[in-house]
Amino acid sequence: MSDGKFAESEVQRILTEFQSALSSFDWQRLYDSHSAKSYIPAQVGDFLWFCNGANGAIEVKETEHNYRLKRDAFGDMQLAKLRQRADAGSKVHVISFHYEVGDWYLTDWEAMRSEFYDKGSASMDLRSTSRRFSTCDEAITELFLEILNA
Repeated sequence: MSDGKFAESEVQRILTEFQSALSSFDWQRLYDSHSAKSYIPAQVGDFLWFCNGANGAIEVKETEHNYRLKRDAFGDMQLAKLRQRADAGSKVHVISFHYEVGDWYLTDWEAMRSEFYDKGSASMDLRSTSRRFSTCDEAITELFLEILNA
């Protein structure tokens, strides 16, 4: 069992490195309602980022399963916020760490929308909907290379 803090700390470490290296990059950590003892409402994700006129949200998940991400890992309000943010033009991604095998998956919002809203799936098979990486560094770098090259 994992509390999700390892994956979040890895993403935060990499975002901090990007901020040091790129003058056109900024990010913000959003603390979740659970860690704030419900004093704040559900947040759109764990991190917001801003780069070259683009912006987005990253939600970070840890799971024991080798390649699936469950719908119930997200609260209804959070999914609604992710959907609204994507509809408003932000780039929304989930980075999931599968700690039993050490894989990292990068999933964009459209794949989640298709699985959780359009199909009503209880979970996603990330092998067919997401990109797999050996490290968090690789996943985040891939995400921002796409942003910088757009």
